[in-house]
Amino acid sequence: MSYFTGDGDFRSAESIELLQQADIVVTNPPFSLFREFLTQLIQYDKKFLLIGNINAITYKETFKLIGENKVWLGVHMGRGISGFIVPEHYELYGTETQINAKG
Repeated sequence: MSYFTGDGDFRSAESIELLQQADIVVTNPPFSLFREFLTQLIQYDKKFLLIGNINAITYKETFKLIGENKVWLGVHMGRGISGFIVPEHYELYGTETQINAKG
């Protein structure tokens, strides 16, 4: 297992070296760096799952990748775009929280 010795910036030589070793990348990059990070993943031909703001699909870089069938959108487009499983003791708050049919 590898650990960061630097600051963990995805653009650093250390991070790129770890990226090259990775089979799959799963992350939630800072929204302001979404385009740059997505470009890097494509450049290094990585399989990935990015959690990000729905507005990212309007970026010309992202939209082009969708059109080229290199990037796919998740299911449940619209309200309820994502969901998280939390422990029973976790307090549900906000107007969009819900417990699905499976509990």
